Formats: sequence, structure tokens, C-alpha cells
Amino acid sequence: MLERHEPRLSVMQRIAVVDAAAYWVESAGGDELAWALLEASCRSSAAAGRTYSALLTAVGSAREADALSDRTRAPGGA
Repeated sequence: MLERHEPRLSVMQRIAVVDAAAYWVESAGGDELAWALLEASCRSSAAAGRTYSALLTAVGSAREADALSDRTRAPGGA
């Protein structure tokens, strides 16, 4: 998403922005910091919003996959 909306950013810059924003999204109360980072990195609020939304979807999917893995894991760990 960020690549499409912010082609001026290098690959490393996009990775750094997304990684940092994901860290903040996963931290308690960090949503505002994630949004601030994306808004500072994007030329428009619309691009920041689309990127933020995609990030929330990805984080939510990862959490669901982790929860499913925890439920299906054999007792005693494997």
C-alpha cells in the first residue's frame, strides 16, 4: 500500500516506516503514534489512512493466526 501511494520513498524507508508503525500498533495505546508516523511519512492524509487500514488488517490477521496456532497446539507444547 505504501509503495503505491508513496513511490518517492525507497524500499528501505518503506520497510522502516511499516515496521515502526506495526510496532506502535501492537503496543498498548500506540495507535496514535502509529498514525502520527504514517501521516508524517505520507504526503496526504488519505494515503496515511489507507496504509494505516492495511496495517491494521495485517496485524489483525497475524493475531488471528497466532490464536489459531495456540488453540491447535498439542498440550505440553510441540
